[in-house]
Amino acid sequence: MMDGGPIRETRSLRLRLECMEGDFDWRLYRVTPRMALTEQQMDEVDAMLLTGNLIAAITIVRGHTGWELGRAKDFVEARLVHLRQAHAEHFRRLDAPPPRLFVDSTLMGQLHGVGHANVRPVSEVLRRLEQLVAGYNYSVTLDVKALDLPGEELPLIEVMRTCYPESRPHLSKVRRVSLEELKTDVDACLRYEGDESSGPRFTAARREKLERELLPAFWRALAELIPYEEAELHDYPDETGLPGYSVYWFFAYVLHDRMRRRCVVITGSSSD
Repeated sequence: MMDGGPIRETRSLRLRLECMEGDFDWRLYRVTPRMALTEQQMDEVDAMLLTGNLIAAITIVRGHTGWELGRAKDFVEARLVHLRQAHAEHFRRLDAPPPRLFVDSTLMGQLHGVGHANVRPVSEVLRRLEQLVAGYNYSVTLDVKALDLPGEELPLIEVMRTCYPESRPHLSKVRRVSLEELKTDVDACLRYEGDESSGPRFTAARREKLERELLPAFWRALAELIPYEEAELHDYPDETGLPGYSVYWFFAYVLHDRMRRRCVVITGSSSD
């Protein structure tokens, strides 16, 4: 029994947690409609854990339950213990040493940063966006890098290691996306107002400023840096080595203009 009365054990909760090992105490987790995870939601969590993405799994749990970070983290770590036992061979492969990173140092020496005057309009809008959408316990980190390339091809490994030396592009599988996908994702992230625990500070005036001024200003400035409507757009999925820390959302895109031999990387993440 805990403060506030006994915990009512439900079948769905018991099925979720009875197989978990270690010191995890399922009785700490009261069952409410907001907190209960459906089979489909648990499948989402498991899918992230089976790829080694604990942060994404925690984010999913928090989104479905409304739990604080610590509670969601305990739940996910306990679930991971079970999955490691049930899928031992899979995790042995996942834990194996990653392939070695090979970087063409000659090619890296041929990459040149775009002049500060050209990048500054985008950077300035990003700083204003960070300030506008931040909450009392919610921060946003946005970044942009731009390089001129020696040829038409996109040397992804060399580009990412030049922009972010701690990144792991050799372990990342980028995906071509449409302009609509890119803009929808970025706009949705920047419109996210946070949950109650993050202390959102959005007001009608702030929302209007975001929609009428800063989002349009960002896309205009980005188009001047690289004409993205004509560029090849790539979703970069790994936040390792990139600025910020992801709890609520994360994005990273590599924009490649073959004709102008230019590459731009935009990144964003939010945390509490």
